[in-house]
Amino acid sequence: MELVPVKPYQIIIWVSLAPSSLREWNPATPAFPAILDIGTNHNFVISRAHLVRWGGIQPEFLRQLGATRLGDVRLTTREADIWLHSNLKERLEIRHGSPYRLNLDEGIIIRPDEGFGRPRLPVLGLRALTDNELVTIIDGARLEVTIRTARKKWWPW
Repeated sequence: MELVPVKPYQIIIWVSLAPSSLREWNPATPAFPAILDIGTNHNFVISRAHLVRWGGIQPEFLRQLGATRLGDVRLTTREADIWLHSNLKERLEIRHGSPYRLNLDEGIIIRPDEGFGRPRLPVLGLRALTDNELVTIIDGARLEVTIRTARKKWWPW
């Protein structure tokens, strides 16, 4: 894994990406960092290079769903699901065990490598959290983010 600078106050989460047809968790699926950005209106945005290098998936392998806008550019959405990993507080490690699968009916955006600049990491947006009915708590005093299901299954970040 390469080193990527992270700005203060960016919430880093660990995710894996897999085609939606794969319903069971495969432990060989690579995990990689992403930014939790509740200001992003889409599910998940990843550059082509990150998808290939970190996710181990060629974009053409993911079924095309439609198109959407990212800024002023119209981009293809592709069918994929995100697996959300729990990490160890203040560590770059993820916890052992199965991650939580986020169903992304509207797919993900794979942006070109050129012309988009930042962010340097993939972005998980608010739609992925709301569509999966997750509860997200940002505790500024403790510098913690917790994402859980409504059934009180916790994933501390």
